[in-house]
Amino acid sequence: MKTVNELSAEISTNKFEAERLDADFKKTKHTDIDKARRKHKSAVDKIFSRIEFLTTCLRYVETDPSKEFISKEVDRIESRINLIDDGYAYWRTINMLSAMEAERIKEYNKQMGLSTLKSQLQCLKFILNG
Repeated sequence: MKTVNELSAEISTNKFEAERLDADFKKTKHTDIDKARRKHKSAVDKIFSRIEFLTTCLRYVETDPSKEFISKEVDRIESRINLIDDGYAYWRTINMLSAMEAERIKEYNKQMGLSTLKSQLQCLKFILNG
């Protein structure tokens, strides 16, 4: 299981890496500045996404949850996600909101809070599997 120190160290490492990328970008001469900017922004955005994920994990770990609690939460959230996925067919017959299937699925997932559940599940699994 991940510890507060491990997560803090990884966050610091990622922040340092982002700062290094910024410094390297400013020092280097670029022939195609727009392409270089997009590539740099993409790399920095990835790092900041990772920092955000690690910060969420750190908040969980700071509450000092037991390994059993995290395992139960993983099971609970996986069950909830499966129920939401299974409930889509029923929901679809009641709510014909748009002609596009993808739009219906997106609306259903939004109403069910599926993205929040999936990010919680990802974070808990990361903490648990260390």
